[in-house]
Amino acid sequence: MAEQKKRTTELDVDFSLSEMEEAEPVQDIKEVIEEELPEEVEGLDPRKKLIIIISSVVISIILAVVVYFVFIKADAPEVEQEVVEEVEEEEEIDEPEREVYQAPISYIVSPFLIPVADEGGNAIFLRVSVKLILSNEYVIKDLDKNITTLRQNLLYVFKTKSVASFQELEKKAVLKQEIITAANRVLQRGTIYEVYFIDFNVR
Repeated sequence: MAEQKKRTTELDVDFSLSEMEEAEPVQDIKEVIEEELPEEVEGLDPRKKLIIIISSVVISIILAVVVYFVFIKADAPEVEQEVVEEVEEEEEIDEPEREVYQAPISYIVSPFLIPVADEGGNAIFLRVSVKLILSNEYVIKDLDKNITTLRQNLLYVFKTKSVASFQELEKKAVLKQEIITAANRVLQRGTIYEVYFIDFNVR
């Protein structure tokens, strides 16, 4: 019985030892680090190796930041400026052209002194001067050429009117139309389409 127990014990010990021999030994952490490092760093002290690794990481980060600010971010304002300039050019093209105001062509007839009767039958004098608005410049030459006939036609119209014809709106509108008709009779080119009273005095 003693021999059997002894054999069993020896077998157990031998089995466990064989398993340990067959199992792969655990690789040390230092050995792993040394394998991953380049051959030039393998012979250095572990502290120096750690400093080299940290320095490499820091340098990589600095280079990445420099590349971002120099090449990527520096180009962004130029793109925005180009877009703004294109928009401004489009706005300038889309703006409508402003028409330059041109004053109408006009002709001033020197004042008339017209004798008329007031409401009480008393004789008074009206000083009247008119401004004629013309359709074109050729009308000026016709008026200068026929100024005597023009004044006779206008004087005939004025003599048939009362003071109220120059003051009341409705009668004044009728008087303006009669002046336009009388003035257009002396024209050969163009027309007179409006008239203004620039001087009206009662004496």
